[in-house]
Amino acid sequence: GTIKLQADPTVLNGSGSWVTVSWSGVESPNTGDWIGVYEPSNANYSATAPVKYQYATISPSHMVNGSGSVRFRLVNMRVDVAFVFFRHGTDNPVVAAVSNTITFSNSNEPTQIHLALTKNLSTVSVSWVSGMVSRPQVKWGSTSGHYTSSSDAFYSTYKVTDLCGAPATTVGWRQPGWLIQANMSGLEQGMRYYYVVGDEKYGWSSEASFVSAPKSSRSRKTQVVAYGDMGNGQLDGSYQHWEQQPSLKTTSRIVNTQLNKTDFILHIGDISYAVGYAAEGITEAVFKVQ
Repeated sequence: GTIKLQADPTVLNGSGSWVTVSWSGVESPNTGDWIGVYEPSNANYSATAPVKYQYATISPSHMVNGSGSVRFRLVNMRVDVAFVFFRHGTDNPVVAAVSNTITFSNSNEPTQIHLALTKNLSTVSVSWVSGMVSRPQVKWGSTSGHYTSSSDAFYSTYKVTDLCGAPATTVGWRQPGWLIQANMSGLEQGMRYYYVVGDEKYGWSSEASFVSAPKSSRSRKTQVVAYGDMGNGQLDGSYQHWEQQPSLKTTSRIVNTQLNKTDFILHIGDISYAVGYAAEGITEAVFKVQ
């Protein structure tokens, strides 16, 4: 019989959207059946590692009647998406079905937005990624929705030939997009600022805010959260080649118990253990904390 594989919805509003993938018609279902996420949709499935994957047995009905469903959370990687149903496990996978194509409404949506301190207390750096650029900027102000200052960004990217070898240059390669950085300067100390990043041609991010460095005071305590070397896990519970699901507990604890009373976050590194698999290095959870 023919396996049917369907993904819904077909158009996603932004990075972090959820998709439900349903299947039916699997004869002699077994524990080696799995669904992989591929970006772009026309990737060479035998020569490209999936962005992530999940076993069909996550759905209880799979082993009963060869049908089921699973939900994936998708990060906008600036290309369309397809889901592929494989049989015979991950060591000797065989493509059995390919889903319809999923797209993002704005493939150039600014993603991976995060802040960093600089040597100057009145300047904060902001970085993000986008697929296309015209005149990327950051705009900011002390009132929500009213941006009185702006700064042009500079940007760069890298090619597969810039990397040192496999798997980064083979099965793990992903187009990185444009890596963009701009500075917000002239900030008053201890004040909340609201900002957006992007450009007029390709669109802007949603608004975010931060509090600038506080004024020096012997009586004021500075609250810092420091962590690192923890890898990353997928919020949808899916697998990558080297996932660290417990890391989600650290991030969740920071968001739920520490964020509102923290002055800044120090992440010392190893946000993910990508080791050549670029899709695993695209980690938004730690950036959203900031």
